[in-house]
Amino acid sequence: AEHLRYLSRHARVPISVMPNAGLPVLTSDGAHYPLSPAELADAQEAFVRDYGVSLVGGCCGTTPEHLRQVVERVQGLTPPERSPRPEPGAASLYQTVPFRQDTSYLAIGERT
Repeated sequence: AEHLRYLSRHARVPISVMPNAGLPVLTSDGAHYPLSPAELADAQEAFVRDYGVSLVGGCCGTTPEHLRQVVERVQGLTPPERSPRPEPGAASLYQTVPFRQDTSYLAIGERT
């Protein structure tokens, strides 16, 4: 949810979310996704209401029942208006560093 919070504050484009049905638990029969259809629907409803997500769906571990409950839960919702405040910066897969410069020297580099 923290990623969505950040995107909802800064992204100028609509946000879509298609999560797994929970973090996978590896068993002898393969991966098991622990979220029930109701739990996934709870999360998706919160994403629309709290973060203004425009498109929701599902990925690994979601079943037709998961998606049916998600649709029932969000079909009448209108995402709230977002007022994004984009912040110039550089980003990697794991973090972003804003381009803010005080009175000190700002160096940007990449390790390979």
